Amino acid sequence: MTWPRHETEVAVTAPAKINWYLYVVGRRPDGYHDIVSLMTPLTLADQVRICYKPTDTKRWLRCPKRPDLEGPHNLALRAVRWWEKHVEPIPGGLDILLTKHVPTGAGLGGGSADAAAVLRSLCRLSGRQSLHLQTLCDLGCDVPFCLASKAALVTGRGEHLSPIERLPELDLCIVWPGFEIHSEWAYSQSRPTRLPDADTDHLSRIGDNDLWTAAVEKYPMLAKVRNDLKKLGAKATGMTGSGSALFGSFESQTAAGQAASRFRDRGFWATRTQTRPVADWSPACSA
Repeated sequence: MTWPRHETEVAVTAPAKINWYLYVVGRRPDGYHDIVSLMTPLTLADQVRICYKPTDTKRWLRCPKRPDLEGPHNLALRAVRWWEKHVEPIPGGLDILLTKHVPTGAGLGGGSADAAAVLRSLCRLSGRQSLHLQTLCDLGCDVPFCLASKAALVTGRGEHLSPIERLPELDLCIVWPGFEIHSEWAYSQSRPTRLPDADTDHLSRIGDNDLWTAAVEKYPMLAKVRNDLKKLGAKATGMTGSGSALFGSFESQTAAGQAASRFRDRGFWATRTQTRPVADWSPACSA
């Protein structure tokens, strides 16, 4: 692979994701869980800009208005370390500017999307065309999906992706109550489920989530938010990932925007968004 000889900048969008449904089908020997989930990327997204400096060796991460995210624990920097361990050394310095729009700890895959955006940027800078998915789950179970960035049925720990065609574009209101539900706890409370018949329509399963029962028992306000989404006209509602963000699917962008405005008036983080077409470019992924 050939890295640039001159200072080069790459800008990449990092779309959030939504789990339309999520079934936990068993616990793995490695302590993780096997899932079956329909996931799509959203227009709601962070922005990642990387400046590659061939004469430097430093790794900088700047996150305006969120200095708490600038440490080595950030998935954006962990993605750089993953690359150097599993792909190749990076021969220059990186100045990463991360502009956050996706709330953290909401089940929207914001951190995984940032990591995927960094990996996509490194592929562009190095000229690499493909990455292996298997070890990407060590970064985060949503990273393989976020790297592919297209609607897919996600199975295994998150490394197996089956693209789904012809899903309708949907107008959504996303509401985040402002607190995090830790994934490890949520999955530890789950029990293996019986999956619907294979020929059951994907859209008829919207809102199914095997992590919901434990979440709403611990945080009853989630049920109220979900009911309020229905009262505001949502055709379908659910919790994405392990939460705590909830979504409602609406008839139009206007209706979704009005619902988001009502929740913001009550002090919630809320936004209108849509399901997103395939990313402009993603590296080919292999198992």
